[in-house]
Amino acid sequence: MTFQGILASAFLVLSLAAVALVVAMHGTPKPALTGFTLYITQTSYPSNGQPIYTATKVRRQKSDGSWKLETTYANGRIEVGYGEPGRGVFALDQKNQKLEYLSGSSVRPLADIDWRTQAGFTGEETILGYKTYRIHSGNEGNYVDSYMCPDLQGYPLRIVTGNGRSKTIFEVTQVVLGEPKFESSPNLPISTERFEEKTKP
Repeated sequence: MTFQGILASAFLVLSLAAVALVVAMHGTPKPALTGFTLYITQTSYPSNGQPIYTATKVRRQKSDGSWKLETTYANGRIEVGYGEPGRGVFALDQKNQKLEYLSGSSVRPLADIDWRTQAGFTGEETILGYKTYRIHSGNEGNYVDSYMCPDLQGYPLRIVTGNGRSKTIFEVTQVVLGEPKFESSPNLPISTERFEEKTKP
């Protein structure tokens, strides 16, 4: 993965972590009515040159907040991740037969946050027929714009990360409502190496 790709992934993790923090501060959410499946494209836009398609993602999320994310990169590499409320977010290391612990996972993303009162709120936009709220954060030339969708358990329908020279867009292209079917994370040993490395002072 290129440096820009690593930076974009880091921004995505930080953005979603910030959302999780907001969720934790607002208590227990109302039960979601249904689960959903999202089809997502990831595209990089260099400051000079044509857009570069980098990955497609399929996120299956149940009404209890648990999810499975499958990412297929342009070179054919596939990554699988899992989120289990109250247990954590994990990446599957198929080669070494283990789960990499990446972060904590809130009880469930909120559907009833008033995003208009949150720090960084800059406006509303309709995406695929869903109302979203744009939340902006950034420092030192780097920024993240997340378009949060209350109707889909608070999941963002678009995330834009940039550094002033290039940007990467994660865009939901299709929403399929209904409880998805998938198995929970496999019963494998859990490693915290990546989490510890990321959180070193």
